[in-house]
Formats: sequence, structure tokens, C-alpha cells
Amino acid sequence: MSAHIEPQVYDLASFCKAYSISRSFAYLEIKAGRLKSFKAGRKTLISREAAEAWRRELEEPRVNSPGASPETAHEQPA
Repeated sequence: MSAHIEPQVYDLASFCKAYSISRSFAYLEIKAGRLKSFKAGRKTLISREAAEAWRRELEEPRVNSPGASPETAHEQPA
């Protein structure tokens, strides 16, 4: 019986598969600074913590988005 081991670091292909997104969208998120990544040689890697933080950020309601309440929506910086 083998236990499932959670990865500590995703390569880009594994991250995209785990979160059901395209490679190009992942690179857009990295470029925008919403997804933190690092390089090991030529390989782009994403830590599990960075992946989870990115996902939590996507789940937070946004100002002026449908269903966002004033109590839970974050204010935009002036």
C-alpha cells in the first residue's frame, strides 16, 4: 500500500494539470505577479504554498463583482 505524497513544488506542467489551467494562463499570472514562481536552471517551479495562496486569492470576492458584499469585498487602493 503506497501513501499519496503531496508535492512540495510543482513544475509548470504539473501545476497547470493540478489547477486545470493552461500554460499560457499560468505565465500570465506569473507575469502579473499574482502567482509566485522561481527557476531551477531552465525549469519554472511553483511552491505548494505559492499555489495555494494564488488559489485563495482567486476565491476572494472582488469589488463590483456579482455577489460581492461590501462587508467582504476588499477596497481598491487610492
